[in-house]
Amino acid sequence: MRWIWLPLGTGSVAPFLLAMHLTGWHRLLIYCLLASLVLTLAFAVSGKTARLSLAFLVFSGALLQGEWRAQHTFEVAGLSQRFEVVLEGRVCDRVVASFNASVAVPFCVTRSVDNSAIDLQGRRLALTCYGCEAAAPEEGEYYRIQARLKPARPATANSDIWAWHRQLRLESGVRGTLSEWKAVPGKGFLSGQMLRWRLRIQDRYSALTRMIPGGGLLDAMVLGRKESLETSEWEVLRESGLVHLAVVSGLHLGLLTALVYALATALQRLSPRLGNDHAAALCAGLFVLVYLLLVGFAVPVFRAAVMAWLGLLLWVFRRRLSFWQVYCLAVSLVLLVEPLSVFGPGFWLSFLSVAVIALALPTRKSQAERAWSSRLKTVIRLQILLTMGSMPVLALTQSEVPLASPLLNLVAVPLVSLLILPAGFLLLLVQVVSDALAEILATCLEPLLTLFWLIAQSSAYLPVMEFPSFSHASVIGLLALFLLALWFQSRQILLWWGVLVVGSAGWPEPRLPGNEARLVVHNVGQGLAMTLEHGGQVMIYDTGMAWPGYPSRARQVLIPWLHQQGYREIEELVVSHADDDHAGGAEDILAAFPVRRLWLGEPLKKFLRPGEPCETGKRIYLGSVRVQQLWPPPDELWAGNDASCTFMLQYAGRSILIPGDLEKAAQRELVNRFGGKLKADILIIPHHGAKSSFLPAFLHAVAPAQTIVSAGFLNRFGHPHDEVVTWLARRGVQQWDTARHGSVRVSWGPGQPLRTAPDD
Repeated sequence: MRWIWLPLGTGSVAPFLLAMHLTGWHRLLIYCLLASLVLTLAFAVSGKTARLSLAFLVFSGALLQGEWRAQHTFEVAGLSQRFEVVLEGRVCDRVVASFNASVAVPFCVTRSVDNSAIDLQGRRLALTCYGCEAAAPEEGEYYRIQARLKPARPATANSDIWAWHRQLRLESGVRGTLSEWKAVPGKGFLSGQMLRWRLRIQDRYSALTRMIPGGGLLDAMVLGRKESLETSEWEVLRESGLVHLAVVSGLHLGLLTALVYALATALQRLSPRLGNDHAAALCAGLFVLVYLLLVGFAVPVFRAAVMAWLGLLLWVFRRRLSFWQVYCLAVSLVLLVEPLSVFGPGFWLSFLSVAVIALALPTRKSQAERAWSSRLKTVIRLQILLTMGSMPVLALTQSEVPLASPLLNLVAVPLVSLLILPAGFLLLLVQVVSDALAEILATCLEPLLTLFWLIAQSSAYLPVMEFPSFSHASVIGLLALFLLALWFQSRQILLWWGVLVVGSAGWPEPRLPGNEARLVVHNVGQGLAMTLEHGGQVMIYDTGMAWPGYPSRARQVLIPWLHQQGYREIEELVVSHADDDHAGGAEDILAAFPVRRLWLGEPLKKFLRPGEPCETGKRIYLGSVRVQQLWPPPDELWAGNDASCTFMLQYAGRSILIPGDLEKAAQRELVNRFGGKLKADILIIPHHGAKSSFLPAFLHAVAPAQTIVSAGFLNRFGHPHDEVVTWLARRGVQQWDTARHGSVRVSWGPGQPLRTAPDD
């Protein structure tokens, strides 16, 4: 059995080599080694040599396929400008409304019409069509389009390995603006019809689940539409350790497959002419295929489908294949098809959970072990081990692990697996046949969902173990030690593992010294989000963009960062003005954290919670940092960008000016009112460096030594404008740009100089 870990270990480690971006003789050495290993496979015919060669084959395939994918992406990501293209292809997913009367159009390229030097065939592009809400491209249709594309911000600039995975796999290196499109009749008809059929069924199902309080859980676990869950619901799931129940997992799909197999077997026994076990397995396998077509071929769903198919294989050929052989095949297939999935926590949590279950369950059951009391002990032991096994990955991704997770899972897993999930899938089938029956079934599901959310919300009253500083090396080491403990059934190793984990949880995070302040301008693309820390408190200034149907920048960047730093509440939240690129994630922040005080530059209609208006003369104290409010003045009508909250941070003889999106008129008024009092060491460039906000008199009054601009990589607005950059460069001002440097951190304190650097 032990040899079977070789493909898993070598295959999963291989893509991590890509993250090192090996070049020159290092890469040549690896390829020579791989060539020799492939030759070894040719001479291996039996025994351990063949097994070892299989491991190396998986390693080679994963590395080479991942290498091709990475180079194919970096080929485009290395571009430094936008480029115009004419392409043919299909709108291959849902078209959703975005912001500023725009829509997001996922476009799968079939061929380049203008013979572009950049090979885009087979790519999926994230296109935005502005002013297209009334007449947007339709899902499933085949078009010839004209678009202005840009590479996504290079993944090499991001030190977060999970973000590297998202950049490389999800963004595919290219996004852009759709300007013209023309339908091409007669092409892609079948695939287009299949997509429209899938989206129509999904929309009808989502309409039903929205009728049920908390029904977004059904949308997430049955259709994989995680965006149906509110931020507050995600926080509840995260804090309770029940996130794994809100995704299309191998466990869920395996249970549904087993149910279909059991029904097919029962029908076969009633009428032997219908076939044998192989026919029942074929029915279950076809069910998985239809389900995959319905939900889509996202990596988590594909991973679950592979596990379900190979589970059927194990059951049908149970006398020929061991569990670990099937497990190895599943890992190998996923790695060969999608090697970059190892950069996502879902890969580790999924296969790790299956391995823990297999290692923890007894292989032979005595008569005593078949008693209900013994089975209950086994289930409890299994939940504890699953929590322990997932603890390192959860510690890395969300910085805390709920200690009550085993207890909550003991109740929630049977509730979901045996009742909610089958009923939710039955609802999917029934709504295709009859809307009336579907509404009745949806009503019956409401008490079950209410019970689930009550169980999940009880975690708020239970303790958690916090891991404020957890490295990738720590995760790999702890996972290896934990699997060794299960492998050898060693309680001593498990005990030492527990000591190390508890020690890691208690290890203090290198917090800021009590007299040091830190300002971080986060990389949130075309938008603004900043955090100010001092004395164990944190203030947020703006929250970045949010798009309908997609996670906001606050959920993607700010909330994980705040959890990683160990913050559980927000002292001050400032929303400078109502534009989406500044206020989009505010609701997510309010749902994820208790906020002591909310400041608004202008009223926001979508907010249920009122905030205090920013006004000239007001002050905020974050520890010893004085935050002086300079704008807008009370009793004056300023709106939009010119209503932006303008703050001067002052501490330890240093000052930083934050003017939001102020344009020339408001800047000129600020200079008239404050003159030389606007002088600051660092200026956050107003309005992302737009020309409309470039006022030399204002920059003269501030006279900064450094500036920071928050803008998207190669954004369509051309921010920061060349005139702004040139003016500052001629005066020797040091310029920082989130599009080039990523998040930017400024630290200072009494007797210390300002220290500005990219925030890792």
